[in-house]
Amino acid sequence: MTDQEIDEIATPFSSFCVASGSREFDHLGFARALFSKSAQSIMNNAAIDDIAAEVFGTMATHQERQFANRILSRAIPEGHVVVPGWLPIESAPKGSGIGKLTTDPDYVAPPAILLLFDEGKIAIGYWDWYYAEGGRGYEGGLAWIAQEAGERLDLHYDAPIGWMPLPAAPANKEG
Repeated sequence: MTDQEIDEIATPFSSFCVASGSREFDHLGFARALFSKSAQSIMNNAAIDDIAAEVFGTMATHQERQFANRILSRAIPEGHVVVPGWLPIESAPKGSGIGKLTTDPDYVAPPAILLLFDEGKIAIGYWDWYYAEGGRGYEGGLAWIAQEAGERLDLHYDAPIGWMPLPAAPANKEG
């Protein structure tokens, strides 16, 4: 995304933040930081707050979180459905990478996430390096696996276009 495209999205938010008594913010610097970090980690409110702390020295305001979600959703390729809150599939977490055994102390399991497909279809899945290019089970296709069925999602859908973290489970209330 170019600085001009970022500016076109950001200017109304920046003006709104100032008009609503919020701080004026460096929307270009914030957007650049969002893009550089979104490829490395899950972009939830905590991650957005961390980036805001780096750029502004404090947590993100509600308006800045809205701005972050709008900027990140614009990164989904043109022609795909863009739904607020969905992140580009390229930024989805994939665990520790190919060549790591689950017994390796540096192994990080890929988290289960919500995956968005064309036509609004949604599935819960995770990345499995075994089926990824270079993995022993690679047969072409993608390595997104259905959490419950354990089969490759590309057998049923096209490639996912977006993702988001699963919501937290409800608190266990005894009573």
